[in-house]
Amino acid sequence: MNDLAREVLVKAALDGVRQAKGTYRTKNGALCAFGVLFEAMDCQWLESPNGGYVAFIAGTGTVMSRYDISQEEAQEIIEANDKKGWDFLTIARKIGNKETETE
Repeated sequence: MNDLAREVLVKAALDGVRQAKGTYRTKNGALCAFGVLFEAMDCQWLESPNGGYVAFIAGTGTVMSRYDISQEEAQEIIEANDKKGWDFLTIARKIGNKETETE
């Protein structure tokens, strides 16, 4: 995960964005870590039939490429957000940060 992704997550925490678990976005506007990253790419949210939301990004590029997120890091972000209950600041500090991986 690159520094831009960390900045986006830190900003979300400082702005008081409510954190969702198990979905990108909730009806009341809470976002998971990936939802925050999608939102920063000026996505449009489309409601899915199951009641959740899907992010649509116009143009080229993906969240993975823009924020230099590997498949392994993507799994770590999802697990940290949904299963471990880490907040946006902790995710930004610990995922893909070589300095904290040994802590």
